[in-house]
Formats: sequence, C-alpha cells, structure tokens
Amino acid sequence: MSISEHILEKIRANDKSTTDLGISGSAVGDEGAKILAKALEGNTSLVSLELGNSNIGAEGAAALASVLTKGSALKTLYLRGNKIGDGGSKALAQALKNNNCLEHLYLGGNEIGIEGVKAFAEAFERNCTLQTIYLRNNHVGDEGAKILADALQKNFGLRVLNVANAELTEVGCNTFIKLLDSNTTLQSIVFEHNGVESEEIVKAFADRLKYNESLLVTTSNTIARKILRHCEDHLELERIREDKRPMTFEDLAQSWALSRAEQYHWSGTNFQGNAILCVSFLSRMIAGRYSYDQATIEDMTRIARALYEKLLARAKEDLANPKVTKPSQEILQAASLFVG
Repeated sequence: MSISEHILEKIRANDKSTTDLGISGSAVGDEGAKILAKALEGNTSLVSLELGNSNIGAEGAAALASVLTKGSALKTLYLRGNKIGDGGSKALAQALKNNNCLEHLYLGGNEIGIEGVKAFAEAFERNCTLQTIYLRNNHVGDEGAKILADALQKNFGLRVLNVANAELTEVGCNTFIKLLDSNTTLQSIVFEHNGVESEEIVKAFADRLKYNESLLVTTSNTIARKILRHCEDHLELERIREDKRPMTFEDLAQSWALSRAEQYHWSGTNFQGNAILCVSFLSRMIAGRYSYDQATIEDMTRIARALYEKLLARAKEDLANPKVTKPSQEILQAASLFVG
C-alpha cells in the first residue's frame, strides 16, 4: 500500500481542505483500497478520488463501493487500468442503485465482461445521478451494447457513455443509434477504435446528438426533472397527510428556481413542441424511475396531471396542431399516452 498515513489521517478527520485525492500509478492494491475505504467512512469532504493503475481487484472495488452507500460526498471516482472485473463491477453497480451523489465513474481497461455490463444496466434503471461512465477497453461487445441500450431507455441522467475499443461491431453501434431516437439526455457516445467508424455511422450519431444538445431539448429535460421532483415531494406530503395546495407554473418558477431561460422557454406562442417534449420526458422519467413500483407510477401520474393541467392541455393542443414541429415517434407516443 502506498497511501501515506498523513493523508489517511486527514481523510479520517474529514479535513475540509482535502477535496481531491489522486494517487494513480501506485501499488494501492486491494488491501490499500480497504484501508482507504475504512478511512472514508463518515468523510463528507472528499469529492474526487483517482486510483488509476493501482492494482485494485474485485475486493478493493467492493470496499470502495461500500463507501458510496454510506453518505459519501464523492462525485468522481477514477479507477482506470485496474482489474476489478465483473465482481468489482457488480459491487459498484449495486452501490449506484442507492447513491445520489456520484456523477462520474471511469472504469476503462478493467477486464469487465458481460456480467459486469448487466449489473451496470440494472443500476441505470434506478440511478439518475451518474452523468458519465467510461467502459472503454472492456469486453462490452454487441450483446453488452444491447443490454445497455435497453436500460438507457429508462435513464434520464447519463450524459456521456464511452465504449471505445469495447469490441463493438456495426450491430452494436446501430443499437446505440436507435437508442438516440428516444433517449434525449445522452450528449456523447464515444465509440472509436472499434473498427466501425464509417461515415454513415458517424453522421447518424452526430445528427442525433446534435438534437439532444439543442437548447429546446435540454431545457425541456431540465424542466421535466424539476416537475418530477415537485411531484415526488407532493406525493410524500400526501402520504403523510400534510396540508398542501396545487402549485401553478408560476409557483414552480419561483419555488424551484427555474432560470430566466427556462421561463422564457414557456413564454408566448411557439410551434416548437416544447410542451410535447416536456410531457414526454416527464412521462418516461416517471416510468423509468419507478419501473419496479406500478402503484407509485399511477400516483405520480395522477399528481402530475392534477398539478400541471395547463401544461398537459397545451401539449394536447400541440399534438393536434399540424403546424407544431413533432419529435421522434417514441417521444410523441409517450406524450400522447400521458395526456390521454
């Protein structure tokens, strides 16, 4: 282990000045990872941990994963070039299901196979906080691409997916291209060094990602996420029988800190289909976040319809208006089902 006792003491003491720790290229190993994980229990200051090429295997990864379930403040975990394998991947993925803080996870070159990919796919169906995951130089393959794409149909948090040199063929790349017809939050899929960088595939990715990065889509996604949080809070109050009142869009703008740009997004009359996008994103966020709980899906849908009646009415009008720009069929269908 090559983590100094001085550093460990600062971590144990929750030293506010120790927010980033980078010890890549060291001989930390599984035992060192376990000692570090123990020191991190109760630490709320460290936000970035870099342990690349540190000879960490499945046991060390499992120890670090346990930190993610104990109130850790970590936003970035860098484990590139270790050998955590499927076992370590499963532990990290399980931790992600109950973590709402980690945003960036770098796992390139870690001997991860299809079982590890499956574990992360299951986590993506529950976790909406993780924004970046690097699975480059692992054994993802076309089967793994299909598994990830299916899970990401229900995920509205991930922004960057790196599957470079991950044994994909055109089949796997086309799977991700089709995913982008419905997933509107992914803004980068890195797939180079798979031997399939044809002009046609590159253009297909670029066209769809350009749409996802547009102000129209990103703003609609942001508003939908804020509405989702409001509905979740409302449901919690309802379940404990607290007094409450319906909240207007103007209330939302004030109470949930909608930016000026987000408020402008809804002003006036336009033909861009903003309401359609927002209702569709909200519908799919609810379905994805609570896919394991049909009763909650029904409660959330009922509350959203009650609190945002005007929004749904606007979406219904836009769906029927031939002048309004319509999104892809998958997005259109989700909006249509939600407004009824």
